Amino acid sequence: MERTTRDPSQPFTNLTTFTTLTTLTSPERNRTTERTQRLPCSEVNELSPILLLIATAASSGTANADLDQSLTAAIRNEYHAAAYCQAAMAKYGQVAPFTEVVKAERQHARALARLINKYHFKVPEDTFLRQSREPVPQFAERLGVPKTLRLAKQAGLSVEQDLGPFYARELRAELPKDVRAVFTRLQKDTNTNQVAAFRKSLNPRKK
Repeated sequence: MERTTRDPSQPFTNLTTFTTLTTLTSPERNRTTERTQRLPCSEVNELSPILLLIATAASSGTANADLDQSLTAAIRNEYHAAAYCQAAMAKYGQVAPFTEVVKAERQHARALARLINKYHFKVPEDTFLRQSREPVPQFAERLGVPKTLRLAKQAGLSVEQDLGPFYARELRAELPKDVRAVFTRLQKDTNTNQVAAFRKSLNPRKK
């Protein structure tokens, strides 16, 4: 049976087949390998560097997308925590621990923004901020600030307690060294300082 050979001067265009191969089950990969092994060695050797380049690019692209998603989720969480404090202060005044916690959350967001810029991702817009001419009651309601100060502090505690497990989950993934260091620091700061500040405010007599 006549077989058509690929013109070496033409680029290898059947990229979809190779990309899909990375998600095939073992039997499917074995069958594909068997078919590839039937090709003349000259063709296989010619394609190997191209396939390796595609595989490397695909792997790198997936890792970058995962890192982008992780950093974006982290900064949005910090945006939300800071905005909640701002909404609580808009409703109840400059009261602790909101006044201290909001500063920490802004610092966390800035640290994450620096990482996002370093890896050439897009820093997401802070959609939790109070909008221009947004009434205080509407702002507080949008951020879920309860009707009493004590309940607002309890809700603030819950917001901070949710951040710790988030960072714990992210730290189980493969992360660049600098990202891991920042995530670790923010997790520790949240658990040690922000959570403690709300607990102290809710139970001032408890040591």
